[in-house]
Amino acid sequence: MVQAFTPFKKPPFSVEEQVALLKSRSLIIKDEVRSRAALTFIGYYRLSGYMIPFYDSPRENHVFMNGTTFDDILNHYEFDRQLRLICLNAIEKIEIAFRALVSDQMSYIDKNSHWYENQVYFKDLEFHSRFINKLKGEVGKPLDVLPTKKDHKYKFIDHYHKKYSYPELPPSWMIFETLSFGEVSFVFRSLYDKHKKQIANHFGQDDKILSSWIHSICFLRNLCAHHSRVWNREMSVPPKLAKLYNSIQTAGRNNYFYGFVVIIKILLNKIDPNNNWIAFLDSLFRKFPNIRVQQMGFPTDWKEALDSHITH
Repeated sequence: MVQAFTPFKKPPFSVEEQVALLKSRSLIIKDEVRSRAALTFIGYYRLSGYMIPFYDSPRENHVFMNGTTFDDILNHYEFDRQLRLICLNAIEKIEIAFRALVSDQMSYIDKNSHWYENQVYFKDLEFHSRFINKLKGEVGKPLDVLPTKKDHKYKFIDHYHKKYSYPELPPSWMIFETLSFGEVSFVFRSLYDKHKKQIANHFGQDDKILSSWIHSICFLRNLCAHHSRVWNREMSVPPKLAKLYNSIQTAGRNNYFYGFVVIIKILLNKIDPNNNWIAFLDSLFRKFPNIRVQQMGFPTDWKEALDSHITH
């Protein structure tokens, strides 16, 4: 069956036309100067994701519910922006801890600074081959002799190549500083289970659970780093449910932001028992009292539930 395509014919609108369009859809705009500035420097399309819950039925008509103001939209956007910053602060600790554990534990197991070159540790040999070839192309030589002349940005890589003639690639602890969080996650997932279990034990988790959680946190990290909406979003990479936490990590909420709050709290408690993750969230929620956290999967007793069911 041949798919029928509809040509895109929507014309671009000026900021003034965008303001007029929103007004025609019953949005109350009290401060046109502020609204024009927001549409200019944030953009209509980015803000449109925060408009959807304010549409009257049927939502396809894009008509706003009675009393909805442009300030309502901006407040939700600003809440989401600050939420992403809090998330990045927490995820940074998890990312650094995870990359250090994978590199250091595997180096210790192999008693070798270049363990990652040994395919005996990898069940996914195709991934390992691509991984090593990628490393050789990006950090396998000093900057001035790289075939692509690509600036790999890492002075310590240049220093290694200028001081040491062998091995071709730097040691694990240098290599893992050049990898993205996602790449570290893929390395972990490609290891044999017995090695993953040794790493996962440091987080007090099953290796399959940890693999899923790290994958989900990578997804959230990318949303935050690329300024994508977290509020009121159904996550396409939800974390697996762990039996140990089935009282708080419920299936109906793990594919919304609350599910990520739970796993971040669990992992942070292992890394930094004195973390303020929940306090930061609670402070933000109090700052924006009109935000309905239930739209992100939060139960009404979320703080008490997390405090009583997650131990250090």
